[in-house]
Amino acid sequence: MATGGFAHRAMAGISRGDIALAGLVAVIAEQEVWAPVRIGAGFSLPGPRPVLALTFLVVSLALMWRRRAPLAVLVVVTGLLDVYFLAFGSEDGLASILPVLFAFYAAGRWGRPGLFPAALALTVVHTAVHEWRDPHFTIAGPSPAFWLVLLAAGIIGLVFAGRAEEIRTASARAAELEALGEEQSREAAAEERSRIARELHDLVGHGLSLLVLQLVAATAELEQGETEKTLARLGRLEAMARNTLAETRRLVTVTGAGHADLAPQPGIADLPVLVSQVEAGGIPVVLRMDPTLAFTGVVPEGVGLTVYRLVQEALTNVIKHADLAPRVEVSVLRGAAAVEVEITNEAPAGVSARAPRTQRGDGSGHRGLVGMRERVDLYGGTLTADSAPGGGFTVRASIPVERSTAPARPR
Repeated sequence: MATGGFAHRAMAGISRGDIALAGLVAVIAEQEVWAPVRIGAGFSLPGPRPVLALTFLVVSLALMWRRRAPLAVLVVVTGLLDVYFLAFGSEDGLASILPVLFAFYAAGRWGRPGLFPAALALTVVHTAVHEWRDPHFTIAGPSPAFWLVLLAAGIIGLVFAGRAEEIRTASARAAELEALGEEQSREAAAEERSRIARELHDLVGHGLSLLVLQLVAATAELEQGETEKTLARLGRLEAMARNTLAETRRLVTVTGAGHADLAPQPGIADLPVLVSQVEAGGIPVVLRMDPTLAFTGVVPEGVGLTVYRLVQEALTNVIKHADLAPRVEVSVLRGAAAVEVEITNEAPAGVSARAPRTQRGDGSGHRGLVGMRERVDLYGGTLTADSAPGGGFTVRASIPVERSTAPARPR
């Protein structure tokens, strides 16, 4: 059992390719020992064939571990061959060349770079022993070409090792940057959801305050016997309570932090003021808005706030990234079951206006498309942002309206 465990550990990490290469070299070596094809040309094998065959078999099979322990394999291969050559002489067949060639390449490819000089020294010493003990050695023969091939094998392995390390480093850096980008995206989304939560908190607080005031007024009307006025007020109270309840449900889906007051948040009715502020900065804006959307109760306050923030973010992007004053069109219309918003930045000729960013903006907390999508997704809507072929961009959003009520009064 212990022997089986040792064998399993010894073979761990050895691929079929490693085994196939070692087996091929072993077959070539054994064929060269027992059935040499160059006997008739004056080729001879030094020493006893059984000893030579065993030596070649061991050094060939040692190549299976050339990836796991390249320098150790090179020591085994050159050491055993050197001992045999010193004892019996060397020969010029492939059997004495291939094991050293593959082992030296492996030392450069998979060995530690700091140990490559040692591998080179072992190979040089082995080559010197081989040529010294070769009775047919001549400097004018094929020996110099063999030296160059052997040296090139180690250098090629070293170059491949450096390239592989560069690829690993680049892959690790790419994975690190990807993880960093995902973390930044999560932080951006979390920060925007926190901001949305604070604004929704404001809406809920404002709605509850209005409910209290309306209930006080309804109580006074009942005391005065004004039943019809009380019923009408209670109808408005129901719509207001439903909207406030819807915003409360959304509030619990996001996390919020920081202090929030009870001041009313901006909505669709505040878009003309926003547009006028942008126009005062020198950017012409055309606003097309359904006039009924300016009345309280037509859309929930949360939807109105989302539309306002969406237009505000797009206009802020125009101000920050347009090289010259572009022409901007803002359309806010009421569809069958949703509010349809479209902001188009028609850049003048020669001007490159860029689409809303997905990266972090300035200290104001805006996050470009991240913030827009967070808001629109919260109400089950859709958002697209496309760059125009001639410059500029178009942002479109469709935000469902869960409940509509009759217009009450302009805000």
